[in-house]
Amino acid sequence: MNLTPELSRASRAYLGWSQELLAEKAEVGVSTVRDFERGVRVPIKQNLLALERSLSQAGVNLELLQKAFKK
Repeated sequence: MNLTPELSRASRAYLGWSQELLAEKAEVGVSTVRDFERGVRVPIKQNLLALERSLSQAGVNLELLQKAFKK
């Protein structure tokens, strides 16, 4: 799975999470989430995987959500 800024924002909206909460759950910096979602930079692989894992563990089906974006 490749997390995109759009999927990250949609996942947070679904969960009702702020960027700060996602950063806390993924144990990454808030600037990592903020810059990623704005398209300023792509996090290092380890941080990107941590973001994906946090969203998935919270119940977001990233693959299903990604398919919805492709329609």
